[in-house]
Amino acid sequence: MDALHRWPDVFVIDDASVRLHPSLASVDACTVALAFIERAASRYFGTMTYTVHLNGIVKYRDGAPQLWIARRSGTKATDPGMLDNVVAGGIGWGMEVLPTLVKEYWEEAGMRAELAQTAERGGTFHVLQSLPEGTQAEQIFVFDVVLPEDFTPRNQDGEVGEHRLARIDDVARWIEEGKLTVDVSLATLNCMLRRQWIDEASCEGLAALYDAPQV
Repeated sequence: MDALHRWPDVFVIDDASVRLHPSLASVDACTVALAFIERAASRYFGTMTYTVHLNGIVKYRDGAPQLWIARRSGTKATDPGMLDNVVAGGIGWGMEVLPTLVKEYWEEAGMRAELAQTAERGGTFHVLQSLPEGTQAEQIFVFDVVLPEDFTPRNQDGEVGEHRLARIDDVARWIEEGKLTVDVSLATLNCMLRRQWIDEASCEGLAALYDAPQV
């Protein structure tokens, strides 16, 4: 804590908290990196993170659409073994949203860049929650992609335990049962609402997450 006093133009410190200086309230003002940390450690520090989430949709001419769902590897530092979107990943320092999406397409599902370019932008929302290991403060960019019927995701980086093609009602039930992480549940519900697979009454309060949290 004492070390932070060396940057009075960056940190405001009192007995109860450590906050960024008001002059750094906007993203544009935060142009200098004081340190780099592994994203998996962000929750311990409560630092803001940014992620992309992709809903992989398969449409059928003679049947209801389905979603590709991944299971996170049991060795992941955060949320091991929980259900996930077909592609999801953090936006690292110096990366932008779309290049990150293309990178994660390949690493997590073996999708080519050409397929990534067909993704449609969904919602952008915010998560702020207390966890046993700290605080998750995250901005999430949601995308949808319609995948060919014969496409099967193939993980490349070892961070996915399995992929499964699931019916919409099964995915909705898994959300209710807490089998998907909070951010994945929200990204998936965003897709379901936009495509009118569920009604708004099933997701009361979801709209509040589109407003930036006060951190």
